[in-house]
Amino acid sequence: MKLYETINQDKLVIAVYNGRFHPMGRHHVQTYNNIAQKFGYENTYITTADKVKLPKSPLNFSEKEKIASAHGINSDKFVFCKSGYQPLELHEKIQREKGITADDYVIVFVVGEKDMQDDPRFVDLGGMTKPTKRNPISKPKYLKKYDQLDLLPASQHGYVYTTATVNVLLPDGNESSGSNLREFLFNATPEEFKSAMGFFDHEIYDLLKIRFDPEYLYGASLMQEVRNRKKLVKGAQEYSVYLEEIMDELQFIKSSYDSRKNVGARYRKEASKLQDAYSELRRLRNKNNKLLSQELLQEVYSRGLSGTNPIIKKEETQFSVRDFLRNFK
Repeated sequence: MKLYETINQDKLVIAVYNGRFHPMGRHHVQTYNNIAQKFGYENTYITTADKVKLPKSPLNFSEKEKIASAHGINSDKFVFCKSGYQPLELHEKIQREKGITADDYVIVFVVGEKDMQDDPRFVDLGGMTKPTKRNPISKPKYLKKYDQLDLLPASQHGYVYTTATVNVLLPDGNESSGSNLREFLFNATPEEFKSAMGFFDHEIYDLLKIRFDPEYLYGASLMQEVRNRKKLVKGAQEYSVYLEEIMDELQFIKSSYDSRKNVGARYRKEASKLQDAYSELRRLRNKNNKLLSQELLQEVYSRGLSGTNPIIKKEETQFSVRDFLRNFK
């Protein structure tokens, strides 16, 4: 007997597999099939958004749907939802097609083991909401950990069920993931494309060559800058200079927030993230400057031992003394 047939037999159980799918790979398809085998293909849906945001999200919903269809997934089970874990569009579809309400079915969101560990949304399943000015009274959170013996209808709660992570290797030996797939498929021959994706469709092949082109993902000017930039090496002065360039850019962006004059938790949170990034870059720069100072002092010491006149260039002295003293405060 299948799992979905043993759960609250008087209620319909809907399984939801939400993801970004840029693009959908064989590991996604195998995960979907594993879910459908447990909950039934008729009641298992894939949800995804239509948001395009370069460089990590280059595909729109229509393009993702074409790829899913090429994988053999029924388009009726591939549903656009603006929010993955508040799938209003899926609720409307189920209620309209089946003539039921949210009181008549259970909704289960199926999440891979890795995502369960990495996604903060799943840290406190079944806990209580935090009081806010708008909602000062705590109440049970909507999402709860899946318990086969204690399931309430979708009108009251949604449940999170953990499934094993599916690992698939690409022809180049790397694990099939969104970033690895995008990089591999851009350079793939038709034969390599079929091996990686499990199918070959010329229209999709051409589409992904365009969508996964680094110049499309990152912009032609940025790619040219990357090509022209020499490889940065820790312990070199160029490494510190480069970090300082990024720090200046972050400070410029952060200044536009002017968070002290504006209110709102989200606003302050974004400014705080920029400050955290700046602080980390400053730590790396200071660490690199220490290496530079130590190397220079060691060189001076070595010259002294060998009897060589320890002549140092003016710019070396300015850099080493200033930064040596600053770093060893």
